[in-house]
Amino acid sequence: MVNRGIAVAGLSDDFDNDVRPHGGGFDLGADEYVEPDITVDLIINSNHFTGGDRFNLTCQIANRSGTATVCHYVILDVASQYWFWPDWSRSVDYRQITIEGITDPIFDILAFTWPENAGTASGIRFWSGCMNGSNTELTGNVDFCEFSFSDDG
Repeated sequence: MVNRGIAVAGLSDDFDNDVRPHGGGFDLGADEYVEPDITVDLIINSNHFTGGDRFNLTCQIANRSGTATVCHYVILDVASQYWFWPDWSRSVDYRQITIEGITDPIFDILAFTWPENAGTASGIRFWSGCMNGSNTELTGNVDFCEFSFSDDG
């Protein structure tokens, strides 16, 4: 719980070296909550598609501090089978990007016209998040969007 803990003599950092307290007071547990500098929002133009519909997936990455270099992941999840952007291979992949200053760039991820007679499926998800530049720690949230498609609408 945020801001509900107490001071502990000799304890000035949490388990991942964030200063205690951070914000309005001490947090309960071993980790102080720190608002992430990077937030990820996946944006899909619909949650259901049929043949001929335009599919468009974009990602907005908000940077709230200085310049940040991050490893940006986008993962397609179809029945627990995974494909990784940017080339949609089955091998873990990402794109390292630098976001200059405090900005909210939008990246085009995938756009196409949904094919006719593609069948029916639901619960298909895209996931996205950013790791730090050395690819060792999550830098903010992980976002997802879910959609379905069918031949008949």
